[in-house]
Amino acid sequence: MKTPKKSLLLLASALLASSAGLHAEVVATDPVGYKTVTIHGDDNLTLIGVELLEAATYIGQVSSVGTSTATVSSVDFDTLLESGGHYFLDITSGDNTGLNTSIASWTGDTLTLGDDLSAVLVANSDQVRIHRLPTIGEIFGEGGDVLAGGSATTADLILMPDPSGSSLIRLYYSSGGFAGIGWRQVGGGSTDMSDLPIYFSDGLYIYKKSSGDATLTFTGAVKTTSSSVVVEEGFVPYSTIFPSGTTLGNSGLYDSENPGSSLTAGSATTADLILTDSDDDGVIERYYYSSGGFAGVGWRQVGGGSVDMADVELSSAFAVFNRNGVVTLNRTPAY
Repeated sequence: MKTPKKSLLLLASALLASSAGLHAEVVATDPVGYKTVTIHGDDNLTLIGVELLEAATYIGQVSSVGTSTATVSSVDFDTLLESGGHYFLDITSGDNTGLNTSIASWTGDTLTLGDDLSAVLVANSDQVRIHRLPTIGEIFGEGGDVLAGGSATTADLILMPDPSGSSLIRLYYSSGGFAGIGWRQVGGGSTDMSDLPIYFSDGLYIYKKSSGDATLTFTGAVKTTSSSVVVEEGFVPYSTIFPSGTTLGNSGLYDSENPGSSLTAGSATTADLILTDSDDDGVIERYYYSSGGFAGVGWRQVGGGSVDMADVELSSAFAVFNRNGVVTLNRTPAY
């Protein structure tokens, strides 16, 4: 559960045009694995998500909850959590399973959270997990490892939701000059951005200007519990979260029985759109949930008539073009 953010209108236009009482640290036992994603080159745009998590650093219950704080009386987070690391807290049991938030800081046995969960997190009852988030530098390395470095106008670009802002930010690996050497934000001078965390539910647009495809292999734990995701208005990328088996039909993106927690159906020009490269060919396709008319009722591809697309599998990330207002979805694993 993150603070809503808007997206770049320029990118949106381009894309539309182009296509009990347990208070102890325990060891996580989620299944682990790996997944390889392709980043298409030669001035191509690819959507990717980091679908595998680092093993949980803490699993258990909190002993008390305050305004944007959570306390575990028997845990010293200064020792348990890595200094300078980035983490999120995930509710994994109870009535509000799936709610999640970033961890802003910690002192002793108390966490300061990015969102106020005091009305929904039940102390000494709900199970929670804490996972560490990866950073830009950890995932992409240095210039040339995965993406080509250069200047803000020549290097490959990463476009991602700003963890603390209201827009997508553009990152690149600077190879020298005024900006120095390392990961930088376009327009951000020489400020080092290598430690910027990637929130687990966020997707990334990769604009690879350089020639040839590149691959990234992610390893880690498979998420086995549901996740609440805030879908904002505009064009925003999201991780598929669950590394296998997620189709348009079982994605939870459209739920006719719960319209308050669903994308909006309609026609190709009025419904919310899903953009994903389902066949990994470097072309991002557009889908929507049709409410009737010539296209019938169900998942359809823009320009694809009445052909049922419910079995189309999402790639590691997808973008939502939300035309109809902010909504919170409850995403559940297909396995």
